[in-house]
Amino acid sequence: MLTNLRTSFFLVAGVLLASVQWTVATDFGLKTSETQPPEGVSDEIATTLEPKVFEISKGDKALYRFWFAKAIQLAAKPESAGKGVEQFIQPSVIGVVEVLEEHRDYRDDELYENVFTIRYGIRPNDGNHLGSSDFRHFGVLVPVKQDTKLNGIDGYKPLVKASSLDTVSDHPVILSLRPVDGGEGTSASLQEPAPDHHALRVHASGAVDGSDERHSVVFDIVFEGYAEF
Repeated sequence: MLTNLRTSFFLVAGVLLASVQWTVATDFGLKTSETQPPEGVSDEIATTLEPKVFEISKGDKALYRFWFAKAIQLAAKPESAGKGVEQFIQPSVIGVVEVLEEHRDYRDDELYENVFTIRYGIRPNDGNHLGSSDFRHFGVLVPVKQDTKLNGIDGYKPLVKASSLDTVSDHPVILSLRPVDGGEGTSASLQEPAPDHHALRVHASGAVDGSDERHSVVFDIVFEGYAEF
């Protein structure tokens, strides 16, 4: 009888644990639709974006709306779709995000309600940033009121300055970008690429400057979770 009780206990515990894990994994929702970028995005940038919007919610609250570029600028043809982020060009525009609820960025700094361009940024290889995150790739957020021209920001330092202007921390506002193993499929999805990390898996197109050829690029953009900096 004791053996039966133990067996029943572990079966119930296993069911409860599976239920908890399922709840955590489905804590966020993803909805896609087609609509134009929000007010404030300049015409020059808006015309480079796909009309599809990816809305991420938690419970009944919408948290983010993402739009991505029709053709993300690439330095060269990617080795694979899942490694496409390694060919992104700093500080090109890869998309726009509307933050609908106050949140935290990948530095665990304040991420306030606003509409931002998402520009590609690379973590510097210096002693101040060694070991601060798994990957060097980031989406650097710049308020759209300060970022109206595609080529209006032309390097790392101007990008950091533009992103840091309205922050309390004097640091740029960032979301982690992560390469993807495989990169199969064509539909966006929610992923947990690392413990306590929640990400939108993006299937987009990229193009090398001067070429009409399009290359598939797949990457995760982390909207929940942070690294120690």
